[in-house]
Amino acid sequence: RPGSNHGTLHAAAMNGTHLFFGTAVAEGGHELIQLTPEGTFVRGYNSPMGHGLKRVAVAADDKFLYAVYDGTAWGQRVDRSKPDWQAEQKLTLIRFNLATGNSVDFTPSVRLAELGRYAVGPGSAGKSDRLALAGMVFLQGRLYVGDAVQNGILDVDPATGEVARVIPFENPVALSAGAGALYAV
Repeated sequence: RPGSNHGTLHAAAMNGTHLFFGTAVAEGGHELIQLTPEGTFVRGYNSPMGHGLKRVAVAADDKFLYAVYDGTAWGQRVDRSKPDWQAEQKLTLIRFNLATGNSVDFTPSVRLAELGRYAVGPGSAGKSDRLALAGMVFLQGRLYVGDAVQNGILDVDPATGEVARVIPFENPVALSAGAGALYAV
C-alpha cells in the first residue's frame, strides 16, 4: 500500500492521466504518490526539509506535480511553555517533474517558493490554532491556492512560484475547478 507511514493521505488531484494523493509528513514511504486511474502505483515523491508538516494540497498539469505545504516546519523551535508563545508558519510551493520524479527549482536558489507567512499561538494577533491552506487547483495554466489567513485565493504563476494577485474571498475552505471555471467555498 503506497503512501506515508506517519500521515494520512488528505489531498487529491487528477491531471487527466494520473491521480495524485498527498500527506504533509512521512518518515518512511512517500508524502505524495502518483497512481494510474486504475490505482496502480507509478511513483512516490518526498519534499525536502523545511516545509510545513500540518497540511498539503496537490495539483498537476501534464509536466509537473505541485504541492503546497502549511504548518510548523521540521526543526522549527517553538517554546510552547510560555503563555504568550507564537510561531511563524509559511505556505510553501514545490514542483516535481512528472517524467523524472525530481523536484524542479523555481530559481537556482529557490526550491520551496514562499507564498505567504503568518503567526500562530496565543501571542499572535490572529487565531492561535489556524492554518492558512484551503486547497489548490491548476486551471488554464495557473495555480490557485486558498489562503484563509489572507481571506483570498492566491493566483500563482507555476513557472516562477510567485503570487501574481490575491482574489478576495472571505475564509476559503476548499477549491475546485471544472468547465474552465474556478469554484470556492
